[in-house]
Amino acid sequence: MPEEPDVAYTLDASDAIIAVNDAWVAFAAANDGVPLLAPAILGRSLWDFIADRTTILLYRRIFERVREGISPVRFTFRCDAPALRRLLEMSIVMQPEGALQVVVRSVRVEDRPAVLLLDPAEKRSDAVLRMCGWCKRIPDPDGRWMEIEAALPLLALFDQTALPAISHGICEECHRVMMEAADDPVSAASGRIGVGALPVGIVNASAVTNAVEIPP
Repeated sequence: MPEEPDVAYTLDASDAIIAVNDAWVAFAAANDGVPLLAPAILGRSLWDFIADRTTILLYRRIFERVREGISPVRFTFRCDAPALRRLLEMSIVMQPEGALQVVVRSVRVEDRPAVLLLDPAEKRSDAVLRMCGWCKRIPDPDGRWMEIEAALPLLALFDQTALPAISHGICEECHRVMMEAADDPVSAASGRIGVGALPVGIVNASAVTNAVEIPP
């Protein structure tokens, strides 16, 4: 699979998006992200595009640490497509006058059988299913966060006439890891903080670790 180019965008001191690179435009276009295309997105607040309050507070905390001089902050997270698992690394670097440059690079991409739950074209019901926006796991009927392939048979979603809508937030484990990263200057700058490791095997997906290490 060809290497994916780094996606980059720049925020001003008030967290408005003031620049995006060509890779951002290409990624948004390829993933049905028409509202995210330039020039319409330029000048908009980043927070207009994040619905989950806990995620907003977490990003605000990370941005605050970068602007305090802990730069860069780097961490990994998942950004999956229906037929792909993606592990990405985000780097946040302070720029003059309180601006921030955010660069997202691809660490690893894996093919998988398409997961219809992740297909935006699928018909949706009024039901809502939580998904962690960082590790891409979903809770099983007992509330245990699991890889989507492991959880779907337990949830019996495909016995229904329409799939539930997906609400992105953050699971307790990812929140803990990322808050520790935000509060630990050494770890935050090391590039060794991460959530959403790709599963070693779907059979054991419910036990997949949430920590990964990428050489700086």
